[in-house]
Order: sequence, then C-alpha cells, then structure tokens
Amino acid sequence: MQTTLLEQLAHLPASDLPVLSVYLDVRPLGSLPGERADLVKLRGRLHAIAESYWPRSVAYDELQRDVALLEDELTADLPKNAVGVAYFVAGQLDLCLSYIATTPFAFEVAYAPTFHLYQLAKVAEHTPATVVVVVDRETARLFVARRGALREVEDLTEEARSMRQIHFFAGVGIKHYERHFDEHRRIFAREIAAELERLAHAEDATQIILAGNSEAIPWLRAELSADLRPIVLPVTVPVAIDEIPAEINSLITPILSATAADAARAIGDRVVDALRAHGLGIVGPTAVRALCELGQVDTLVLTEDAAIDLETRNDLVRTALATRAKVEFIAPHAVLNHLGGVGALLRYRQEAPLLTR
Repeated sequence: MQTTLLEQLAHLPASDLPVLSVYLDVRPLGSLPGERADLVKLRGRLHAIAESYWPRSVAYDELQRDVALLEDELTADLPKNAVGVAYFVAGQLDLCLSYIATTPFAFEVAYAPTFHLYQLAKVAEHTPATVVVVVDRETARLFVARRGALREVEDLTEEARSMRQIHFFAGVGIKHYERHFDEHRRIFAREIAAELERLAHAEDATQIILAGNSEAIPWLRAELSADLRPIVLPVTVPVAIDEIPAEINSLITPILSATAADAARAIGDRVVDALRAHGLGIVGPTAVRALCELGQVDTLVLTEDAAIDLETRNDLVRTALATRAKVEFIAPHAVLNHLGGVGALLRYRQEAPLLTR
C-alpha cells in the first residue's frame, strides 16, 4: 500500500531539532496575480521565529537551513487551481514536502519538535467522493465531486457517452421499432452503468447522484449493480444534459451538505452510543490521547468547534495517525461538544476506566 503524505509525516519521530510546518492561502490579491498576502506574513513570521533564537544556537542554524529549502520551493510555479499550499521542512533529514489544495488553508507557521498536521488532515485524509451522472435519452456525462469541486470525466468511450439514434422508417412496424429502441436503450444504460461502476471504484466513491432526464434516469437505475445501488442517493436532480459544470455543482451542493451533516451526526452518535453501551467509545482530549498512544483508537472524532486549542488539535491528529487510526472532522454535535468536542471509537475496550477527560 502506498504511504500517504500524512502517514509519512506522522510517523517521523520527534527530533531534538525543530521542524517547520507552513500553511498558506495562495489566492492572489485582487487584480495582482503575483501578490499573495500570506507570503508577506510568512516572511515576518519566519523573521520573528529566528529572532527568538538568541543567542544563536544549533536550532537557529537549522532554521536557516529549513528556510533556504522553503525558499527554493516557494520559487516553483503553482498549479492554476492551487488555493492553499502547505510545506513541511526538516533540513536535518533533507526533507521538504509540499501539498497543493483546492481550498484555502488558514495561515500557520510552526517551528516545533513534530509537524503540525491538523489542517493537512482536514483536506488530505481520505475524502469521500461523490459520482454524479447526468443522463438523457441518448447522451451521458460523468462527474466527480470532492471537497466542493466538480470535475468532469472526459475519457468515456464513445459507446458509453452516446447511443446511436434509431430512426423510424416508413413501412417499419411501430412495435418492431419500439423493440429495437428498447434494446438500444438497455445497451446504452448498461454501458453507462459499467462506466459508473468503474469510476466509483477508482474514486472510492461513497455516494452517487443521478441527474438529468426524468425518463432516462429509471433506465439507468435498472442497470446498476448490487454494489452500487446502496450508495445511490434517493434524491435525483433535474438538469439539462448540456448544463455547465458550475450550475450542476450549485444544484448538488445543498444535497451534499445535507448528507455530510447527516453523516457527521451519525459519527457523533456512534461515539456517544459506544460510550454508553459497551465501552468502545471514549471522550475528552486527555483520555483520547492516552488511548491513541496505546493503539486502542480506531477513529478519532473532532468537532469543528471543540473547545481545544490548535496545538492540542495538531497533537491529537498526529498521535492518532501515528497509530494508523482514522480521523473524522464533523460539524458541531450537541452531546459530543458538551463532552469536550473530542471523542474516539476504540478497537477494543480499555482495561481500566479513565477518570479524566
């Protein structure tokens, strides 16, 4: 299995020398594409950190080495769709890694014994995809929605994208024509269903939205495999086949927001139910971190407004990832927030109850 950037960074041992974590919003300022406010703030922040190492020490020299590596990275051109970028630098390891995001990061520069991974985990840890299929009687388009962005799949085969028109000729019986039309319709729907299944598996999609012509959607639904049917959302979206992606995205965004909120509530409920019922849930940052270190945590759950500081968030995320626990970030959850906004689902019960949260 390929090691992800998050896993690689989380498993690096703490060092006597600090490492540099940088999160930037790289959206240009207005009409000045070369001007980015966070780059100006970055220089000031690095200068302030350097000044704190007085008198100069090994850590100061190491910071200068890290900054030099970072400066080399900052000169590289960013992709056009880059909105946020994160850098992780450890000069003593000759390590300088970057992550490009299509959503902005909050400005953060940390020079600490371990990398700060909270913001990276929010965007880079496995993000479920939604596949959207827009279909009419003779054409189909497929899209992948992830983290608010909608990408159209351009490599469909011609057979899957379109069905050949069936023309009615004088002298051909209407029932004969209808039989041929029904057969071509089934072939077309079967091709689209096959492409949809391939894409859903490739993108590890957790849900599918059917959109388009109200008559064509049932044809496609009938051809979906047993694997796909459970992840098809019950709501369908009426949309023209030639609609622009931005409009399609605006139509599906409320649906995705609602399903994400439902999923977040479900995860929070699972933690609370597991805590109450059989001891396979735990709450509170202190208790959760302790069990992370023991390898008992299967899933760390953090609410967006948990009453903990950024340092604690980073520490919890890094500790969880270092033991291969999953990390879930959820919207506010009333009961879990009351219990500190931090919870975990456990792989097995703790041997003795933890009294502190």
